[in-house]
Amino acid sequence: MNWVWFNRLRRRRGNIKKVDRKIEIGQKLARLSGLARPALGLAVVIAATLWAIDAICASSLFGVTKLQLSQTRHVDQSEVKRYLDIYPRQNIFTVELRESHRRLIDHPWVAGARVQRVLPNKIRIDITERVPVAQIYLTADDSAPTEEQIAKATRREAIDNLYFVDAGGEIFKQVTSEEAALYPLPIITGFKRGSFLDEHTGKLHRNRLTQAVALLNHLRRDAGIGLERLSEIRFDESTGFALYLDGAQTLVQVGLPPYHDAFARLAAVLEHLGPQAQLARRIDLSQPGRAVVKGLREKSAS
Repeated sequence: MNWVWFNRLRRRRGNIKKVDRKIEIGQKLARLSGLARPALGLAVVIAATLWAIDAICASSLFGVTKLQLSQTRHVDQSEVKRYLDIYPRQNIFTVELRESHRRLIDHPWVAGARVQRVLPNKIRIDITERVPVAQIYLTADDSAPTEEQIAKATRREAIDNLYFVDAGGEIFKQVTSEEAALYPLPIITGFKRGSFLDEHTGKLHRNRLTQAVALLNHLRRDAGIGLERLSEIRFDESTGFALYLDGAQTLVQVGLPPYHDAFARLAAVLEHLGPQAQLARRIDLSQPGRAVVKGLREKSAS
């Protein structure tokens, strides 16, 4: 056997295998580069985007220089700044709108709020304020208030235990002396502070307070009694709601809802009595289908 020829053939075959191996590796690298090309492009886009975001957040062009506040009566711009916690020239894109909204809702006079960015450097705040419809008397120690305490509260001589109630029947803040003069509203009594916090009685008393607000709404529409005559709405667990008119000179016993029938009977009584209706000491509407008038005061000399 010609070993020289054999060795040459073996080397040639080995070289062919190496070439085939190199071709195979090259093909795999080509496939990998084809896959890596889009990923590399995406990485470049992401890096460019992050750079642009950093540049925008660092730019003084987008520093907050103005708060645009909707017209409000009780919430001023200084309070808004305090609640939003926005520092001077803070970048507008770093202002957390949801957190700002949550902070504003914590303000007792704020019923609703909307916070928006207005590029390049303005924050716009639209606030819906609560509208008080009554005041509620709540004693600090949950004891029943005396008639003298209630009388002083209705005359706004003592306001320490007065709180505002909005149209939804929600107690939202303690009344200040300035606010008491600004809002001479009817006073709701017969509730205890702790009853709203108690796990078992809280829901019931909140419902009762909502009924008291509904009673006010009926007075405005149906009863023929001017709200300026209404001094107090008193709630009692056994007898329901009673109205005190003209500084507690006239008591109108209404009872519990529904109110429509009771106020229809009250309107009929007022029409029948005419001017003397204001002299009645007590009008009882708590019995279905009846209206009982008790005692007519003597008309004071003018």
